[in-house]
Amino acid sequence: MNCVQLCWEVNYDIFLDKGGVVPATNYILGLFNETALLYANDGIDVSLSGIVVWDTPSPYTGGSTSQLLDEFQAYRNSFPGDLGHLLGYGGGGGVAAGFAGLCASDLDESMCYSGIDPYFNNVPTYSWSVSVVAHEQGHLLGSRHTHACVWNGNGTAIDGCGPSVGYPYEGACGGATVPPAGGTIMSYCHLTGVGINFLLGFGPQPAALITSNIDTAPCLQPCGGTSCGVPYGLAASNVTTTTAHVEWLAVNGATSYTLDWKEQIAPTWNTVPGLTNSNYDLLGLTPYTAYQCRVRAWCGADSSTYGITTTFITAAGLHVGVVACYPFNGNATDYSGNAHHGTVFGPVPVADRFGVPGNAYQFNGVNDRIDVTDFSTWGVASEFTIGFWMKAQVSTGNFVAAIWPDNANDRLSIAPHYNHNGVNSVFWDRGPIGGGGRSMILPHPFVSEWEHFVFTASMTTGSMKIYRNGALIHQEGHAAAVNNVQKTWSFGGNGTQPFFYFNGLLDDAVIWSRELVPAEVEELYTVGPPCASRLLLAPRVLLDGPYDPMQGSMSDDLRSTGLLPDTEPYTGLGYVHTQGGSGVTVGTGVFTTSGMDAIVDWLVVELREPNAPYTVLASRSALVHRDGDVVGPDGFSPVAFDHPPGNYRVALRHRNHFGVMTGTALALSSNVTALDLSLPGTATYGVDARKTIATVRLLWSGNTVNDGLLRYAGAGNDRDPIVVAIGGSPPTNTVVAYDRTDVNMDGVIKYAGQSNDRDRILQNIGGQTRTR
Repeated sequence: MNCVQLCWEVNYDIFLDKGGVVPATNYILGLFNETALLYANDGIDVSLSGIVVWDTPSPYTGGSTSQLLDEFQAYRNSFPGDLGHLLGYGGGGGVAAGFAGLCASDLDESMCYSGIDPYFNNVPTYSWSVSVVAHEQGHLLGSRHTHACVWNGNGTAIDGCGPSVGYPYEGACGGATVPPAGGTIMSYCHLTGVGINFLLGFGPQPAALITSNIDTAPCLQPCGGTSCGVPYGLAASNVTTTTAHVEWLAVNGATSYTLDWKEQIAPTWNTVPGLTNSNYDLLGLTPYTAYQCRVRAWCGADSSTYGITTTFITAAGLHVGVVACYPFNGNATDYSGNAHHGTVFGPVPVADRFGVPGNAYQFNGVNDRIDVTDFSTWGVASEFTIGFWMKAQVSTGNFVAAIWPDNANDRLSIAPHYNHNGVNSVFWDRGPIGGGGRSMILPHPFVSEWEHFVFTASMTTGSMKIYRNGALIHQEGHAAAVNNVQKTWSFGGNGTQPFFYFNGLLDDAVIWSRELVPAEVEELYTVGPPCASRLLLAPRVLLDGPYDPMQGSMSDDLRSTGLLPDTEPYTGLGYVHTQGGSGVTVGTGVFTTSGMDAIVDWLVVELREPNAPYTVLASRSALVHRDGDVVGPDGFSPVAFDHPPGNYRVALRHRNHFGVMTGTALALSSNVTALDLSLPGTATYGVDARKTIATVRLLWSGNTVNDGLLRYAGAGNDRDPIVVAIGGSPPTNTVVAYDRTDVNMDGVIKYAGQSNDRDRILQNIGGQTRTR
């Protein structure tokens, strides 16, 4: 496979923005890595033959892309490699000299210019910087636009994206459509609603043309002078305190790989030869340490050159690097030990996401804020992470955090729901305006529910990242620092206009002087802040009413028929929650999940004292899956309690089943504790507290009166409420409802006939009165 050697020249404006030759070079290397990965997916092998960074004013000052290319061609009379590429911020687009850049007799025909942004995203996430660089080089490699009339073997266009937004077909053709799945690299689909889909690469026809041109170009040879391709796409994932998984794109014809790795500051590499797979697990690493790795391929006796070196940082534990930690449990005290205490100007304590009163703050969106005046002592210049829980109530400014006075030269503002020209977005800005410190997701769906956000910025890795509910949702290859730290940190925004203020609820805010890695972000979302005690519990329980012995699982008829309420029902039924659980609502989309993780119903989980009388310390409203897993309102998280580690009894309650409590105290902590109440070996309080079906244990169904007794006849029996619910007569009436008299929980209250709710009560009492 022939290789195209690229010489990239970096204009002075990028040098100024990135703050030096080294950060500018690192940024360009990262950008090259992403474009090389995009090319490799289509079998196109490229390498960098040189990088030239202008650290003094350059001769490239034109106001348009054409002028910049003309200046580049006039000044640069030679360069190492096959194609020359000037990169800068100016011009507002890109331009190539033509479509015959390979082995051209006139060097000017092998040159192009790209006006990039100060950031890029990792492939396959679209970004303009990666797109324009890949596009202009694609022209030099021989490809026309996809709306040119040169394709399909009949002189027609591949797509109509360009013409749909006013750019005419290039030639005498027409009638091409806009592809609904997005356009390819050589298209103008980025100007339409469908965008460019990097997963489609160049597309079959341009890719075939380009690879043919490369294979037949007489001046080219394989990268590194061998027939073995360079491995691209090297990346680290699943990074913990002591381990990391690294993987890369497989090279066609490679028989093995050699992986080198080391601590970033170490002088020598550790070498792992003879790898037959394109991945490897690194073990025994040091926590919170920067590592580098690189890989090359072997094709028999030939080897490639090394690909781009990748850097990653191991996790450190959430307690490392904490600058400030605010549980917001009725105050703005910093519980990190660093005494960065806040002053409350207006926000009022309200219930948090667990329903615990006074454990979050409500901001009015007009002038409410919490100020911390000693931002100058935080030490978050080059590395920064903030995580918090929030529930936005409107999409306006919603500056959850900001430093003030804010100005065009040095700023920090975070707005997970920001109204940008009428479109909801996630807005994250840090450092000088226009200086590479802005990251935005546009558009982003607005939801008025509890969400967990984490924002990171690192000058070390040159990245800004946004996480939502433990998962990375956006990343850009740039960062900037706040240099003027003589400011006030404000939760809820600050400024002269209400537009800047947050309208909603805020809880559990933590700031670090380092970049959290993905594993730590996930831990933060699940376990909670390092300064607040939290117990995590993963119960499993089966309900007799909806249980199907043939399937070994419960039915989700209440969900599939749309009867499940969005808000927990127990408060309305008279249950008095303790320290949380009341008024909790289900997460968006949770009731749309099918299969074994489909929701059956709401439950109550109680945390109790370990000794008699087993006083309820806290309650949580939870959901139960068809397979019995009990989870939080988001549909998958463990049940959490804000209590210190220790020994506790746990009880589960359901609205028409008998409750159950553990027979012994459980040792609970921030590590998730499993509790399977469907197993016979799990000890429970009392005698015959669960129903037996074959080898499983279930909660007794039929308690429609909720009096601790199961009765078929007599005063206070559980059968009569069913008769009342259907209207009394005739007994064959049925009512579709979410109601405790629907004993089998199929969504239909039924007294007589098949699948009625009366028989289950009769079966369960077995001729006796059963008590809890």
